[in-house]
Amino acid sequence: MSASFRLAVTIGDQGISSLITAAVSVFVARQVGASEFGGFTVGFTVYVFTLSVVQCIAGQIVLIRATAADRGVELGAIGAALVVSALVGAATCVVAVIFSSPLSGPLMAVAVSMPFVVVQDTLRSIAFSRHKPAVALLIDGIWFTSQLLGFLFLTLAGSRSVVLYSGTWGVGALISSVAGVTVLKLWSPAPSVVGTREFLYANRAISLPLVGQMVTALGALQLSLLAVSGLAGLSAVGAIRGAQTIMGPVGVLSSGAVQFSIPELRRSRASPRRLVLWSVVVGGVLFLAFAGWGLVWTLVPASAGVMVLGASWRTTVVVLVPVALFMALQGATTGASIVFRVLGATRYIFKLNLLYGPLLFGLSVTGAASFGLLGAVGGLALASAIMVPLWWLLLLRELRVRRRFGTEDLGG
Repeated sequence: MSASFRLAVTIGDQGISSLITAAVSVFVARQVGASEFGGFTVGFTVYVFTLSVVQCIAGQIVLIRATAADRGVELGAIGAALVVSALVGAATCVVAVIFSSPLSGPLMAVAVSMPFVVVQDTLRSIAFSRHKPAVALLIDGIWFTSQLLGFLFLTLAGSRSVVLYSGTWGVGALISSVAGVTVLKLWSPAPSVVGTREFLYANRAISLPLVGQMVTALGALQLSLLAVSGLAGLSAVGAIRGAQTIMGPVGVLSSGAVQFSIPELRRSRASPRRLVLWSVVVGGVLFLAFAGWGLVWTLVPASAGVMVLGASWRTTVVVLVPVALFMALQGATTGASIVFRVLGATRYIFKLNLLYGPLLFGLSVTGAASFGLLGAVGGLALASAIMVPLWWLLLLRELRVRRRFGTEDLGG
Protein backbone atom coordinates (compact mmCIF):
# COMPACT_ATOMS: atom_id res chain seq x y z
CA MET A 1 0.00 0.00 0.00
CA SER A 2 1.54 3.30 -1.09
CA ALA A 3 1.97 6.24 1.28
CA SER A 4 -0.45 8.39 -0.71
CA PHE A 5 -3.12 5.69 -0.54
CA ARG A 6 -2.58 5.26 3.21
CA LEU A 7 -2.97 9.02 3.63
CA ALA A 8 -6.21 9.05 1.64
CA VAL A 9 -7.63 6.14 3.65
CA THR A 10 -6.57 7.80 6.92
CA ILE A 11 -8.33 11.04 6.04
CA GLY A 12 -11.40 9.09 4.90
CA ASP A 13 -11.49 7.22 8.19
CA GLN A 14 -11.15 10.46 10.14
CA GLY A 15 -14.11 11.82 8.21
CA ILE A 16 -16.26 8.81 9.13
CA SER A 17 -15.16 9.07 12.77
CA SER A 18 -16.20 12.74 12.86
CA LEU A 19 -19.50 11.85 11.16
CA ILE A 20 -20.25 9.24 13.84
CA THR A 21 -19.77 11.82 16.59
CA ALA A 22 -21.92 14.38 14.79
CA ALA A 23 -24.65 11.84 13.97
CA VAL A 24 -25.34 10.85 17.58
CA SER A 25 -25.74 14.49 18.64
CA VAL A 26 -28.00 15.30 15.67
CA PHE A 27 -30.28 12.28 16.17
CA VAL A 28 -30.59 12.84 19.91
CA ALA A 29 -31.23 16.58 19.48
CA ARG A 30 -34.00 15.96 16.95
CA GLN A 31 -35.78 13.19 18.87
CA VAL A 32 -35.75 14.16 22.55
CA GLY A 33 -36.79 17.10 24.68
CA ALA A 34 -34.61 20.01 25.70
CA SER A 35 -34.00 18.75 29.27
CA GLU A 36 -33.05 15.25 28.11
CA PHE A 37 -30.75 16.69 25.48
CA GLY A 38 -29.17 18.81 28.20
CA GLY A 39 -28.43 15.67 30.20
CA PHE A 40 -27.00 14.00 27.12
CA THR A 41 -24.83 17.07 26.43
CA VAL A 42 -23.39 17.00 29.95
CA GLY A 43 -22.56 13.30 29.61
CA PHE A 44 -21.16 13.81 26.13
CA THR A 45 -18.92 16.61 27.41
CA VAL A 46 -17.52 14.24 30.05
CA TYR A 47 -16.96 11.66 27.31
CA VAL A 48 -15.12 14.11 25.05
CA PHE A 49 -12.81 15.13 27.89
CA THR A 50 -12.18 11.49 28.85
CA LEU A 51 -11.47 10.55 25.25
CA SER A 52 -9.00 13.43 24.95
CA VAL A 53 -7.15 12.26 28.07
CA VAL A 54 -7.07 8.64 26.89
CA GLN A 55 -5.75 9.71 23.50
CA CYS A 56 -2.86 11.40 25.33
CA ILE A 57 -2.04 8.49 27.64
CA ALA A 58 -2.82 5.61 25.26
CA GLY A 59 -3.68 6.39 21.63
CA GLN A 60 -0.79 8.75 20.93
CA ILE A 61 1.62 6.54 22.90
CA VAL A 62 0.79 3.72 20.52
CA LEU A 63 1.48 5.95 17.53
CA ILE A 64 4.79 7.13 19.02
CA ARG A 65 6.08 3.93 20.65
CA ALA A 66 4.60 0.91 18.85
CA THR A 67 6.89 1.05 15.84
CA ALA A 68 6.82 -2.67 15.07
CA ALA A 69 3.39 -3.78 16.19
CA ASP A 70 4.66 -3.97 19.77
CA ARG A 71 2.08 -6.20 21.43
CA GLY A 72 3.04 -5.02 24.95
CA VAL A 73 2.47 -1.37 24.09
CA GLU A 74 -0.77 -2.19 22.30
CA LEU A 75 -2.19 -4.22 25.19
CA GLY A 76 -1.07 -1.59 27.68
CA ALA A 77 -2.84 1.09 25.67
CA ILE A 78 -6.08 -0.94 25.53
CA GLY A 79 -5.85 -1.61 29.26
CA ALA A 80 -5.28 2.08 30.02
CA ALA A 81 -8.21 3.09 27.82
CA LEU A 82 -10.49 0.53 29.46
CA VAL A 83 -9.48 1.30 33.05
CA VAL A 84 -9.62 5.10 32.75
CA SER A 85 -12.91 5.19 30.82
CA ALA A 86 -14.51 2.63 33.16
CA LEU A 87 -13.47 4.61 36.25
CA VAL A 88 -14.77 7.87 34.81
CA GLY A 89 -17.96 6.16 33.67
CA ALA A 90 -18.51 4.62 37.11
CA ALA A 91 -17.87 7.96 38.84
CA THR A 92 -20.33 9.65 36.47
CA CYS A 93 -22.98 7.03 37.27
CA VAL A 94 -22.46 7.54 41.01
CA VAL A 95 -22.86 11.30 40.62
CA ALA A 96 -26.01 10.77 38.53
CA VAL A 97 -27.51 8.52 41.24
CA ILE A 98 -26.59 10.80 44.16
CA PHE A 99 -27.88 13.95 42.48
CA SER A 100 -31.02 12.36 41.14
CA SER A 101 -32.66 14.59 38.54
CA PRO A 102 -34.08 14.45 35.00
CA LEU A 103 -30.46 14.53 33.83
CA SER A 104 -29.56 11.27 35.58
CA GLY A 105 -30.88 8.85 32.96
CA PRO A 106 -29.14 10.44 29.94
CA LEU A 107 -25.97 10.98 31.96
CA MET A 108 -25.81 7.32 33.01
CA ALA A 109 -26.55 6.11 29.48
CA VAL A 110 -23.55 8.00 28.08
CA ALA A 111 -21.38 6.89 31.03
CA VAL A 112 -22.17 3.20 30.46
CA SER A 113 -21.37 3.53 26.74
CA MET A 114 -18.11 5.39 27.39
CA PRO A 115 -15.68 2.42 27.82
CA PHE A 116 -16.76 0.84 24.52
CA VAL A 117 -16.39 4.10 22.61
CA VAL A 118 -12.99 4.95 24.13
CA VAL A 119 -11.55 1.46 23.55
CA GLN A 120 -12.77 1.60 19.95
CA ASP A 121 -10.80 4.81 19.41
CA THR A 122 -7.66 3.19 20.85
CA LEU A 123 -8.05 0.27 18.45
CA ARG A 124 -8.05 2.80 15.61
CA SER A 125 -4.71 4.15 16.85
CA ILE A 126 -3.30 0.62 16.94
CA ALA A 127 -4.37 0.11 13.34
CA PHE A 128 -2.65 3.36 12.31
CA SER A 129 0.52 2.42 14.20
CA ARG A 130 0.65 -0.83 12.20
CA HIS A 131 0.29 1.19 8.97
CA LYS A 132 -3.13 -0.39 8.38
CA PRO A 133 -5.52 2.57 8.04
CA ALA A 134 -7.87 0.32 6.08
CA VAL A 135 -8.50 -1.62 9.30
CA ALA A 136 -9.36 1.63 11.09
CA LEU A 137 -11.68 2.50 8.21
CA LEU A 138 -13.28 -0.96 8.46
CA ILE A 139 -14.03 -0.79 12.18
CA ASP A 140 -15.29 2.78 11.92
CA GLY A 141 -17.46 1.72 9.00
CA ILE A 142 -18.91 -1.11 11.11
CA TRP A 143 -19.64 1.33 13.94
CA PHE A 144 -21.24 3.88 11.64
CA THR A 145 -23.41 1.28 9.90
CA SER A 146 -24.60 -0.44 13.09
CA GLN A 147 -25.25 2.92 14.78
CA LEU A 148 -27.16 4.27 11.79
CA LEU A 149 -29.33 1.15 11.53
CA GLY A 150 -30.08 1.35 15.24
CA PHE A 151 -30.97 5.04 15.04
CA LEU A 152 -33.22 4.49 12.05
CA PHE A 153 -35.01 1.64 13.83
CA LEU A 154 -35.58 3.80 16.93
CA THR A 155 -36.78 6.71 14.78
CA LEU A 156 -39.22 4.55 12.82
CA ALA A 157 -40.45 3.05 16.10
CA GLY A 158 -41.17 6.56 17.33
CA SER A 159 -38.77 6.34 20.26
CA ARG A 160 -37.88 9.59 22.01
CA SER A 161 -35.69 8.01 24.70
CA VAL A 162 -32.21 9.50 25.01
CA VAL A 163 -31.20 6.38 26.94
CA LEU A 164 -31.99 4.15 23.96
CA TYR A 165 -30.20 6.43 21.50
CA SER A 166 -27.14 6.67 23.74
CA GLY A 167 -27.23 2.91 24.28
CA THR A 168 -27.35 2.34 20.53
CA TRP A 169 -24.27 4.54 20.18
CA GLY A 170 -22.48 2.40 22.77
CA VAL A 171 -23.62 -0.92 21.30
CA GLY A 172 -22.35 0.17 17.89
CA ALA A 173 -18.96 0.95 19.47
CA LEU A 174 -18.96 -2.47 21.19
CA ILE A 175 -19.65 -4.28 17.91
CA SER A 176 -16.91 -2.24 16.23
CA SER A 177 -14.46 -2.97 19.07
CA VAL A 178 -15.07 -6.72 18.84
CA ALA A 179 -14.44 -6.52 15.10
CA GLY A 180 -11.26 -4.48 15.68
CA VAL A 181 -9.87 -6.88 18.28
CA THR A 182 -10.60 -9.78 15.92
CA VAL A 183 -9.01 -8.24 12.83
CA LEU A 184 -5.98 -6.98 14.78
CA LYS A 185 -5.66 -10.38 16.56
CA LEU A 186 -5.57 -8.89 20.05
CA TRP A 187 -7.66 -11.56 21.80
CA SER A 188 -4.76 -13.10 23.73
CA PRO A 189 -3.18 -12.30 26.08
CA ALA A 190 -5.82 -10.02 27.54
CA PRO A 191 -4.80 -6.65 29.02
CA SER A 192 -4.17 -6.79 32.78
CA VAL A 193 -4.35 -4.19 35.57
CA VAL A 194 -0.67 -4.78 36.36
CA GLY A 195 0.26 -4.38 32.71
CA THR A 196 -1.80 -1.20 32.50
CA ARG A 197 -0.04 0.31 35.53
CA GLU A 198 3.38 -0.57 34.07
CA PHE A 199 2.38 0.92 30.71
CA LEU A 200 1.28 4.21 32.25
CA TYR A 201 4.44 4.44 34.40
CA ALA A 202 6.80 3.59 31.54
CA ASN A 203 5.32 6.22 29.22
CA ARG A 204 4.66 9.02 31.72
CA ALA A 205 7.45 11.22 30.31
CA ILE A 206 5.52 11.45 27.04
CA SER A 207 1.91 11.15 28.20
CA LEU A 208 1.89 13.62 31.11
CA PRO A 209 3.05 16.61 29.00
CA LEU A 210 0.44 15.68 26.39
CA VAL A 211 -2.30 15.65 29.02
CA GLY A 212 -1.00 18.96 30.36
CA GLN A 213 -1.03 20.63 26.96
CA MET A 214 -4.50 19.28 26.19
CA VAL A 215 -5.97 20.60 29.44
CA THR A 216 -4.15 23.94 29.07
CA ALA A 217 -5.17 24.54 25.45
CA LEU A 218 -8.74 23.29 25.84
CA GLY A 219 -9.25 25.14 29.12
CA ALA A 220 -7.87 28.41 27.78
CA LEU A 221 -10.11 28.35 24.71
CA GLN A 222 -13.24 27.49 26.69
CA LEU A 223 -12.50 30.20 29.29
CA SER A 224 -11.87 32.67 26.47
CA LEU A 225 -15.24 31.93 24.87
CA LEU A 226 -16.96 32.15 28.24
CA ALA A 227 -15.41 35.57 28.89
CA VAL A 228 -16.22 36.74 25.36
CA SER A 229 -19.87 35.76 25.89
CA GLY A 230 -19.98 38.07 28.91
CA LEU A 231 -18.31 40.96 27.11
CA ALA A 232 -19.71 40.69 23.60
CA GLY A 233 -22.87 38.63 24.14
CA LEU A 234 -23.91 35.02 23.58
CA SER A 235 -24.42 35.71 19.88
CA ALA A 236 -20.68 36.43 19.59
CA VAL A 237 -19.78 32.99 20.91
CA GLY A 238 -22.42 31.47 18.64
CA ALA A 239 -20.81 33.18 15.66
CA ILE A 240 -17.37 31.82 16.58
CA ARG A 241 -18.76 28.31 17.07
CA GLY A 242 -20.59 28.58 13.77
CA ALA A 243 -17.37 29.52 11.98
CA GLN A 244 -15.58 26.58 13.64
CA THR A 245 -18.35 24.30 12.38
CA ILE A 246 -17.87 25.61 8.83
CA MET A 247 -14.12 24.87 9.14
CA GLY A 248 -14.86 21.30 10.27
CA PRO A 249 -13.88 19.51 7.02
CA VAL A 250 -10.38 20.99 7.18
CA GLY A 251 -10.20 19.89 10.81
CA VAL A 252 -10.68 16.34 9.53
CA LEU A 253 -7.70 16.85 7.22
CA SER A 254 -5.62 18.11 10.15
CA SER A 255 -6.48 15.13 12.36
CA GLY A 256 -5.78 12.74 9.51
CA ALA A 257 -2.36 14.33 8.95
CA VAL A 258 -1.42 13.68 12.58
CA GLN A 259 -2.65 10.08 12.56
CA PHE A 260 -0.78 9.38 9.32
CA SER A 261 2.44 11.30 9.93
CA ILE A 262 3.58 9.99 13.31
CA PRO A 263 3.79 6.26 12.43
CA GLU A 264 5.00 7.07 8.91
CA LEU A 265 7.95 9.14 10.17
CA ARG A 266 8.74 6.58 12.89
CA ARG A 267 8.76 3.75 10.38
CA SER A 268 11.04 5.53 7.92
CA ARG A 269 13.52 6.68 10.62
CA ALA A 270 13.42 10.11 9.04
CA SER A 271 16.54 12.29 9.14
CA PRO A 272 16.40 15.77 10.79
CA ARG A 273 16.34 17.35 7.34
CA ARG A 274 13.34 15.27 6.30
CA LEU A 275 11.58 15.98 9.60
CA VAL A 276 11.89 19.72 9.02
CA LEU A 277 10.73 19.38 5.41
CA TRP A 278 7.76 17.24 6.48
CA SER A 279 6.73 19.71 9.18
CA VAL A 280 6.98 22.64 6.73
CA VAL A 281 4.84 20.82 4.16
CA VAL A 282 2.19 19.72 6.67
CA GLY A 283 2.03 23.14 8.34
CA GLY A 284 1.94 24.96 4.99
CA VAL A 285 -0.75 22.75 3.50
CA LEU A 286 -2.96 23.08 6.57
CA PHE A 287 -2.47 26.84 6.71
CA LEU A 288 -3.52 27.20 3.08
CA ALA A 289 -6.38 24.72 3.48
CA PHE A 290 -7.93 26.52 6.47
CA ALA A 291 -7.43 29.98 4.94
CA GLY A 292 -8.68 28.88 1.51
CA TRP A 293 -11.75 27.08 2.89
CA GLY A 294 -12.68 30.17 4.88
CA LEU A 295 -12.36 32.40 1.83
CA VAL A 296 -14.46 30.02 -0.27
CA TRP A 297 -17.31 30.27 2.24
CA THR A 298 -17.27 34.05 2.08
CA LEU A 299 -18.10 33.73 -1.63
CA VAL A 300 -21.04 31.31 -1.35
CA PRO A 301 -24.60 32.68 -1.58
CA ALA A 302 -26.17 33.62 1.74
CA SER A 303 -28.85 30.98 1.16
CA ALA A 304 -26.18 28.23 1.30
CA GLY A 305 -24.87 29.53 4.61
CA VAL A 306 -28.39 29.77 6.06
CA MET A 307 -29.08 26.19 4.94
CA VAL A 308 -26.08 24.98 6.97
CA LEU A 309 -26.26 27.21 10.06
CA GLY A 310 -29.71 28.73 9.95
CA ALA A 311 -30.20 32.27 11.20
CA SER A 312 -26.79 32.28 12.93
CA TRP A 313 -25.12 32.51 9.50
CA ARG A 314 -25.65 36.28 9.47
CA THR A 315 -23.31 36.76 12.43
CA THR A 316 -21.02 33.86 11.53
CA VAL A 317 -20.10 35.24 8.12
CA VAL A 318 -18.82 38.43 9.78
CA VAL A 319 -16.11 36.51 11.66
CA LEU A 320 -15.48 33.74 9.14
CA VAL A 321 -12.24 35.18 7.75
CA PRO A 322 -10.61 35.97 11.10
CA VAL A 323 -11.67 32.58 12.53
CA ALA A 324 -10.23 30.91 9.41
CA LEU A 325 -7.00 32.85 10.01
CA PHE A 326 -6.98 31.78 13.67
CA MET A 327 -7.37 28.12 12.73
CA ALA A 328 -4.91 28.44 9.83
CA LEU A 329 -2.23 29.75 12.19
CA GLN A 330 -2.93 26.82 14.51
CA GLY A 331 -2.59 24.53 11.51
CA ALA A 332 0.78 26.10 10.70
CA THR A 333 2.17 24.65 13.97
CA THR A 334 0.74 21.17 13.42
CA GLY A 335 3.79 19.98 11.49
CA ALA A 336 6.13 21.03 14.30
CA SER A 337 3.80 19.41 16.86
CA ILE A 338 3.94 16.14 14.91
CA VAL A 339 7.75 16.16 14.86
CA PHE A 340 7.95 16.84 18.61
CA ARG A 341 5.77 13.77 19.13
CA VAL A 342 7.91 11.69 16.78
CA LEU A 343 11.01 12.73 18.72
CA GLY A 344 9.32 11.91 22.02
CA ALA A 345 9.92 15.54 23.07
CA THR A 346 6.35 16.24 24.16
CA ARG A 347 7.60 18.43 27.03
CA TYR A 348 8.07 21.23 24.48
CA ILE A 349 4.43 20.96 23.40
CA PHE A 350 3.38 21.41 27.02
CA LYS A 351 5.71 24.38 27.58
CA LEU A 352 4.50 26.12 24.45
CA ASN A 353 0.88 25.67 25.45
CA LEU A 354 1.61 27.03 28.92
CA LEU A 355 2.48 30.27 27.15
CA TYR A 356 -0.25 29.99 24.53
CA GLY A 357 -3.09 29.56 27.04
CA PRO A 358 -2.67 32.93 28.83
CA LEU A 359 -2.04 34.67 25.50
CA LEU A 360 -5.22 33.20 24.05
CA PHE A 361 -7.29 34.26 27.03
CA GLY A 362 -5.71 37.66 27.56
CA LEU A 363 -5.73 38.85 23.96
CA SER A 364 -9.24 37.59 23.16
CA VAL A 365 -10.72 39.18 26.28
CA THR A 366 -8.86 42.44 25.65
CA GLY A 367 -10.07 42.43 22.04
CA ALA A 368 -13.66 41.71 23.07
CA ALA A 369 -13.62 44.50 25.65
CA SER A 370 -12.18 46.98 23.15
CA PHE A 371 -13.73 46.07 19.80
CA GLY A 372 -16.46 43.52 20.46
CA LEU A 373 -16.83 40.34 18.41
CA LEU A 374 -14.19 41.13 15.77
CA GLY A 375 -11.77 42.18 18.49
CA ALA A 376 -12.25 38.86 20.30
CA VAL A 377 -11.52 36.81 17.19
CA GLY A 378 -8.64 39.10 16.29
CA GLY A 379 -7.17 38.40 19.73
CA LEU A 380 -7.39 34.65 19.13
CA ALA A 381 -5.64 35.04 15.78
CA LEU A 382 -2.95 37.32 17.22
CA ALA A 383 -2.17 34.85 20.02
CA SER A 384 -1.74 32.07 17.43
CA ALA A 385 0.44 34.30 15.23
CA ILE A 386 2.77 35.04 18.14
CA MET A 387 3.21 31.32 18.80
CA VAL A 388 4.09 30.21 15.24
CA PRO A 389 7.75 31.39 15.24
CA LEU A 390 8.25 30.05 18.78
CA TRP A 391 7.21 26.55 17.68
CA TRP A 392 9.71 26.63 14.85
CA LEU A 393 12.55 28.09 16.92
CA LEU A 394 12.17 25.38 19.56
CA LEU A 395 11.92 22.61 16.96
CA LEU A 396 15.04 23.71 15.09
CA ARG A 397 16.91 24.09 18.36
CA GLU A 398 15.93 20.59 19.50
CA LEU A 399 17.09 19.08 16.20
CA ARG A 400 20.41 20.99 16.39
CA VAL A 401 21.01 19.76 19.95
CA ARG A 402 20.31 16.17 18.97
CA ARG A 403 22.63 16.43 15.97
CA ARG A 404 25.40 18.02 18.07
CA PHE A 405 25.27 15.35 20.78
CA GLY A 406 24.61 12.46 18.47
CA THR A 407 21.12 11.71 19.80
CA GLU A 408 19.18 11.84 16.54
CA ASP A 409 17.36 8.57 17.24
CA LEU A 410 13.61 9.07 17.23
CA GLY A 411 12.19 9.08 20.69
CA GLY A 412 15.60 9.60 22.19
